[in-house]
Amino acid sequence: MKKIALPLLLPALAGAWFEGPVDTSAVHDDAWWNRAEAHRERAYVPVAWDEGLVELTYTDTPPGLVGVYLVGLRAGWESKLTELERMLTEGRINCVVFDAKPAPGEICFPLKVPEEPRPELATYTPLRGSPADAPDLSPEGLAWELKAVHSYYDLPGLVERLHGAGAYVIARVVVHYDRYLARYDPRGETKDWLAVKDERTGLAWVGHADSVWVDPYAEEAWDYHLAVALACAEAGVDEVQFDYLRFPTEGDVLHAYTPHAGGRSKEWAINAFLDRAEEVLRPTGVKLSVDVFGFSALYEKRNPEGQDVDDMALRLDALSPMDYPSHFGSGFYSGPGRTWRILEDCAAVLKGRLEAVEYVAPPPPDFRADSTRALLELAHPGMVYRYSPPPEFPGTLAACSNRPFLQAFDLMAPSDFTGYVRDQIRGALAGGADGYLFWHANSSYGPLWPALDPMWRPLPPPLNPPPKVEPVPIIPAGSR
Repeated sequence: MKKIALPLLLPALAGAWFEGPVDTSAVHDDAWWNRAEAHRERAYVPVAWDEGLVELTYTDTPPGLVGVYLVGLRAGWESKLTELERMLTEGRINCVVFDAKPAPGEICFPLKVPEEPRPELATYTPLRGSPADAPDLSPEGLAWELKAVHSYYDLPGLVERLHGAGAYVIARVVVHYDRYLARYDPRGETKDWLAVKDERTGLAWVGHADSVWVDPYAEEAWDYHLAVALACAEAGVDEVQFDYLRFPTEGDVLHAYTPHAGGRSKEWAINAFLDRAEEVLRPTGVKLSVDVFGFSALYEKRNPEGQDVDDMALRLDALSPMDYPSHFGSGFYSGPGRTWRILEDCAAVLKGRLEAVEYVAPPPPDFRADSTRALLELAHPGMVYRYSPPPEFPGTLAACSNRPFLQAFDLMAPSDFTGYVRDQIRGALAGGADGYLFWHANSSYGPLWPALDPMWRPLPPPLNPPPKVEPVPIIPAGSR
């Protein structure tokens, strides 16, 4: 089952992860503004303001994507590929998300090591115990040294086959949940140098399900993940989807600390990684997206996982919140209509937040010095300034799709699974989703296919929906 923070855990975790004081004196320099303007030139379509009305024109990922997740091990199974080809041909789906680098960090295809390290990527110090004259390692070479590389499938062959069946192809790359890189032990550095550490031992912190995490602040680690993404882009995938691009939230996080934080915010770490991803991957033409917690899309900043969708959207072509009804507590909604209501509200909230991000324009000349238009101004690097531009000033439109993951597994699902899936689809589309993907940890989609009959078209929600129920306040244990 895919990961997500349960509602009951959120209040207890809200203050559990403390990365140290945030430096609020930081100032955006010219280089930051140049990068921000480059983001806008790539990601936004200029539009004209006309008495507050804006004509919307998207240049983002294709609308109406309906996809399924393909676990890495099964991406090499002939039977599974034949099944997906049949579903693509029948029109039940038009997109496949396959594992390139899943949790806990294995690389699913034989990653090619270049003869010379790529100039656009960092190099890595050889492992402790290697010969003194050993050269620095490329990210690809490091992956082989860490024994992270597997051969579940041939990457170019898989991409070509899925494209041949008419699929929009997305490569999933897990980032910070990586036990291989977290255990990287280079010469001249402390043990578990790049890991989130346990304050009691000084070694790698071990979380839920024996997970080991790379410190999201450790910039030295970023190009390792991006080398995998770059290989996928060069193999012809349409999109790279980052997952676990966050801080750990499950387990004994009270004793976890991030030695590379340097007083910076969690949001900085996530956004700065995406800045680097754009720098490396955008020249290939590949699209970029991120999976986020369903709750990250619902709530504002300072989430314990560090995901702020407003700022992430400025750097992405799509966001995929994991909106599984099974993971929302009964205090969210109960009774008839619960499934579609959850999906509708989740999609509508994210749609509203993305629309708010749309109205971000290049700053007027005097904005840095004195602006009375600022609605939100965050002092630490990696964030954006949002304000209401004057009517005569050109606005811009964010090109970021709202494409949630829906539930294709049977946890807490009713006996009518086809109806359950279709209720999710109805709710997501009613809330403004641009498409949707389905998740099953083992890619077992037999019960899903009937719900995606191409002759079925999503119907609007009932005319008399059940009333919304306010969530029941949760009092964390020990606070009474």
